[in-house]
Amino acid sequence: MFYLDTSFVAPLILEKPLSGKIGDVVAKPPTGALFISHWTRVELASLMAREVRMGSLAQASALSVIAQSDELVVDSLSGADTGRFSL
Repeated sequence: MFYLDTSFVAPLILEKPLSGKIGDVVAKPPTGALFISHWTRVELASLMAREVRMGSLAQASALSVIAQSDELVVDSLSGADTGRFSL
C-alpha cells in the first residue's frame, strides 16, 4: 500500500518540475495499491483555488483539473476493494 498526499498528487495534474519523476513512481505499483485520503482531495481543491486567485490558472482550467483528479481517483480504485471508500 502506498499513500499519496497532495504533494504527490498535484504534480500529476499540474505540470511541475518533478511531474515526470512522480508519474514514473506512481505508475509502478499495481492497481489498488495507491491510496489517498479525502483530505488530499480537499487540499487539491484549495490549491486550485489559490492558483486562480494568484492569476496562475483560469477558473475553467481549475475546475477541469479538479474533475481530472476525481477521475484519477476513481480510475485508480477500479478493481480495488472500495468498500472502505465513499467517492
